[in-house]
Amino acid sequence: MMIASFVMNTMMTGPSLYYFIAWVNTMQMVMHLPMLRPLLPPNVLSFIAVLLPVFNFDLITPEMSTDLVFEFEEYPDEEFESEWDSEIFGQM
Repeated sequence: MMIASFVMNTMMTGPSLYYFIAWVNTMQMVMHLPMLRPLLPPNVLSFIAVLLPVFNFDLITPEMSTDLVFEFEEYPDEEFESEWDSEIFGQM
């Protein structure tokens, strides 16, 4: 990590850091455009569709990452649901 920090520090001195931050700000604005639902041409929509998984860090599918680490039950126990409801609403 220290080596990566040193390399980034030497590469990102002067105007290059400014250009990097400007690029990140631009990409943030481009990725937030679909929330506003503007009318965009199909080529722009396809460009955003290609970039969106990269900026959302969806490069690794959940089957390869999350499902190997965590176990999720499809239907939780009914006892757990009733205990949870009673604790939240103060019912005993």
